[in-house]
Amino acid sequence: MRTIACILAMRLLVCGGVFAADSDPDDSLGSFVKPPADGKPWKHDGTGLSFPQTLGSYRMAAEFRFKEGGGVFIRYESIDDRARADIFFFPHTKSQLSREDTKAAINNELNSVVAHFQTMANAGRYKNVVTDQAADGEIPLWPEGSLPLCVRSIVAVKIADTLEGKKEAQIKQWIGVTMLKGHLVTIRYMHPTATGDQGEAALKGFAGMVFQIIKDPQLRAQIKQFVQIYLADPLSAEGNQAATAVLAYIQKTPFVN
Repeated sequence: MRTIACILAMRLLVCGGVFAADSDPDDSLGSFVKPPADGKPWKHDGTGLSFPQTLGSYRMAAEFRFKEGGGVFIRYESIDDRARADIFFFPHTKSQLSREDTKAAINNELNSVVAHFQTMANAGRYKNVVTDQAADGEIPLWPEGSLPLCVRSIVAVKIADTLEGKKEAQIKQWIGVTMLKGHLVTIRYMHPTATGDQGEAALKGFAGMVFQIIKDPQLRAQIKQFVQIYLADPLSAEGNQAATAVLAYIQKTPFVN
């Protein structure tokens, strides 16, 4: 549904963000669809992750379904923060990969995203592209383990065609890639650098909420146990500790506004 993509691009242009639909996948690759009805969370069956339609100031605007390969992405936008974020899910393997092979797949995906951005720059959509070095990290899981994470940032001048002619603005795209249950999960967050420290804080906040969602399935299973402990004897020391853990979860989870 290309109309959705056009509306999203125009909304961001009006609010000062120079984000045009030319960075969206071509119609031949797939189609945009609306978020789930009645405000229900969007769920990705391959990873089991669920995403609420509101994350802080960000609202889920659409889902894009690729015709081939089983890939999808969901789009969040924030008018207040003048930002847009796409979260991609691509099936990669059905087998269990070693830690080294997982990191290699993540790095390959990250390099592909950067190469695609450079292709758009070569086509005249961006200029003055500066790409930083990739940085490795981890997303800790509960109660143990972690997911490898690789991040990278691109700063460039976006050239957009608007109703008032060509407009230019420097933007930053932050890219984070991990792998969960055989699926590459890629976060691409874009905002104008003119937002300064506030924009950087918004970026960190959004990434933190997505990381919390990735952690949520294992956390939620543990929280259910804490709830049962509390209900069994709310006045005991164990009940008090369980209540504290549940409260901490409620304060951090994106699923409770």
